Amino acid sequence: EQSRYVSTAKELYEVSKLNRDIEQSLEDATTDASKAKLKALQEEINYISEKNDLTEYDIEMMNLQYQLTLAQIALEEAQASKDTVRLTRDQDGNMAYQYTANQENVSQAQQQYEDVLQQINDLAANRVSELEQQCLDAEQQYLQSAQEILLDTTLTDE
Repeated sequence: EQSRYVSTAKELYEVSKLNRDIEQSLEDATTDASKAKLKALQEEINYISEKNDLTEYDIEMMNLQYQLTLAQIALEEAQASKDTVRLTRDQDGNMAYQYTANQENVSQAQQQYEDVLQQINDLAANRVSELEQQCLDAEQQYLQSAQEILLDTTLTDE
């Protein structure tokens, strides 16, 4: 059970590393909304690390949450970027230039976002499987111990 938790030194290292990465992303962020999302994530990570002993799962999930936030910011920026010009005709037949987002960039950002979501899903599913197996092992050990006690003739009814 105790082997699930990482050492304090490793926990400090991983959280510090993640905080440095977030700080760098905060410096690189171009919008206030992006900065707010990153700052909220950083506060959540620091809160979790202060309140709990972290497991490998917790650290990996925090890293994936950071990657998801970056992917979400990239997707929003790709959707908001109006760098492609199209010539369109309105209802009256007049031609006008219309600035739109580059669909290729939006598609790539969407795919990156979905890839990170899938990684989070896979990590959570693996964790659930591990926990289920631990429960089954504990139950099997309990049943085995109970059976040994019942079959032990050296024990009295006292």
